[in-house]
Amino acid sequence: MIYCNESSNYNSPVHLILHKLNEAMHQSKPLYPTLQQFTTQDYEEFLAFARNQEAALTMKAERLIQGYYTASRRVRTDPVHGSKISPIALKTLMSLSEAHAKLSLRHKILEQDAIIAILLYEISTTARHGKDSKDCI
Repeated sequence: MIYCNESSNYNSPVHLILHKLNEAMHQSKPLYPTLQQFTTQDYEEFLAFARNQEAALTMKAERLIQGYYTASRRVRTDPVHGSKISPIALKTLMSLSEAHAKLSLRHKILEQDAIIAILLYEISTTARHGKDSKDCI
């Protein structure tokens, strides 16, 4: 999922996200009443518990992340300056995948965790640099 240099009439997910956030913020009743029962301390304890979990990378998730990283470097390569994707991006993707697995209280990093990491990375890159691939880093 690389949004850079797309020529189609792609509708950004940002519009849908903003719509849903606006809809959720202007409701007269809570969207998720159960969540109001959790305190800040509950969330802090959950995050501490999740942070201390171990999560092992599965082969499928690893291949997905490495494939995305390799494809991104290939697509976002400048003939003069080389690749515009930092080598640190691979570590970032692995860390995001691990964090998502831990927050989901799983001990294995699955493909779905890798997909979320890739999606977050793409959204971040597009938000920072726009859709033009020459500006993507």
